[in-house]
Amino acid sequence: EGMYLSDYLVASSQTHSANRDITDSAAGGTAIATGHKVNNLAVAETPKGLPTASVLEASQIAGKATGLVTTSYWFDATPASFSSHATERGEYGEITRQMLMRGMNIVLGGSPAERYETDGSQAITAESLGYTVVNDRAELEDAVSSGGDHVWSNFGEFESTVPRDCDASDKPTLLEMSKAAITLLSENVNDKDGFFLMIEGGCVDKGAHGSNAVTAAAEYLAFDEAF
Repeated sequence: EGMYLSDYLVASSQTHSANRDITDSAAGGTAIATGHKVNNLAVAETPKGLPTASVLEASQIAGKATGLVTTSYWFDATPASFSSHATERGEYGEITRQMLMRGMNIVLGGSPAERYETDGSQAITAESLGYTVVNDRAELEDAVSSGGDHVWSNFGEFESTVPRDCDASDKPTLLEMSKAAITLLSENVNDKDGFFLMIEGGCVDKGAHGSNAVTAAAEYLAFDEAF
């Protein structure tokens, strides 16, 4: 019967960056987030090194609630392109600092370890900024059902979000994360101006990089299910 996505394509992007015939995730994510072509590796920064505003930032200026969902690391290139600015995608510390200070309502994704960033001598953590930090699917469900309106995740690394592989895992699937984010933004926050939410099936890329067609295809089906 085809995929759910098939009848709902709104837009696509040309897959070349400002300086390469083939984009990387940072330039590709920036093109979608900001509408501008940038060099490979750049996170929402023009070839001249100037920050370019994202649709998430515009949504915040308009008073909307905001969130990010990914099965990659939450500080990886695509979510970073919507919520931070950096010359290179590998500037994880600076990207994390900017994301923490962005004031988003919900950020769900993988993380290899709990990350602490410093501002002078003071440690900055999601928890210190008032977020409910969730480490597994049960804690995510509890945070959302209890009415939490600021949630940050520390799920570790996603090997796969295919439901059959996640039954015994404590990590939520992309479908579960998407439902949780939509519930939090639409019911817990219930902003009269609406909300902006970016959802990424990041493990599709992981399968493709690893030349694993089964993982890439299965992950895209999981993304389609979430859609």
